[in-house]
Amino acid sequence: MYEKMRAERQRLAQEIASLKARLKEFPEGKLVCVRGGRYTKWYRSDGHKSVYIPKKQKELAERLAAKSICRRGWKSFCRNKKLLISI
Repeated sequence: MYEKMRAERQRLAQEIASLKARLKEFPEGKLVCVRGGRYTKWYRSDGHKSVYIPKKQKELAERLAAKSICRRGWKSFCRNKKLLISI
């Protein structure tokens, strides 16, 4: 049982390192989507200030969305690793 837990901790550590490296490749800020009627507007936020992202820059919005997904996965792996360590 301990061998399986150790192997899982190592796997999680590798995933965490991989996601951490990928997070550095993404642009700064986070994506904020605002729905107004039939339209959705994208904004790039730094926590204090939001800047509108025009539809021409859809790729930037997609990269910020991917960054958000990657960050959630990273946080999930970190929580799971802490749980395994505490057992």
